[in-house]
Amino acid sequence: DEYFRELDAAINGFNDSAQPIFSDAGIDLIYKNDVSKWKRFANSLRLRLAVRLTEVDQEKCIAEANAAISSPAGLISDKADNAYMPPKADGSWGQDYNYTMFQITWSGPICMSKSVEKLVTNIGGVAWPKGLVYGPKAEEANTGIYQSKQCAELGFIIKDGYPYKSRPYDLFLSEEVHFLKAELYARGFIAGDAKSEYEAGVRASFATWGVTSEVDDYLTSTEKNEAGTSARYDDQQGAGNTALEKIITQKYIAGIPDLAQEGWNDKRRLNLPRLDVAV
Repeated sequence: DEYFRELDAAINGFNDSAQPIFSDAGIDLIYKNDVSKWKRFANSLRLRLAVRLTEVDQEKCIAEANAAISSPAGLISDKADNAYMPPKADGSWGQDYNYTMFQITWSGPICMSKSVEKLVTNIGGVAWPKGLVYGPKAEEANTGIYQSKQCAELGFIIKDGYPYKSRPYDLFLSEEVHFLKAELYARGFIAGDAKSEYEAGVRASFATWGVTSEVDDYLTSTEKNEAGTSARYDDQQGAGNTALEKIITQKYIAGIPDLAQEGWNDKRRLNLPRLDVAV
């Protein structure tokens, strides 16, 4: 309850004060003193926290989710509302975007696990969705359940052929909000159009990666990944292909690379998406 009380207090504080949040908008690295965007962030955070309660307190989950969705302040609903944290990226040591620093500055490999490969391969009829991987796959790094693929160039560290050192960190994206609502609607917790929110989430994710020209074909494809999940919402035949599995799989993919903690929360909460985990 404390989290929700604090969010209430924060939103009420925004409403009650005629003063800017910071004396200098430049101090606010995320929204530059835009109070309306901070309110939408607070409501979206409320929705995220509400969904974490689905398996432990459904009554509280529904009440808080309804409060977030029905708030006049709104939710993060498009790219303009997304919350990002810029790295310093001023050329000084250690200030680049983390993955750029690790793989390019320090020459360390970034490997795709077999679990992630299983989720992204062939779903939507494409081998590598969202423009995530720009370079060819290297040879297998190892074998068995812990098999990995080293990706030559990843979309979040390379931009237009050059190291993307100033890439901002994703804190909260509109695609996550769509998938949170889609889950609530699909499970009948709240009345709403799950398919519409699911497809809006996928479209937002493709827009993030600059591959919107591929999204229509992707969303109508019944090609399945190695977990049995397709991208087409209405195609729910076969194991691994329920509405909830589609929603959580796409939410996981959309969160790569900076929102992995949300994928971990979903795995603990629902045992989804279908990942190979060590025992």
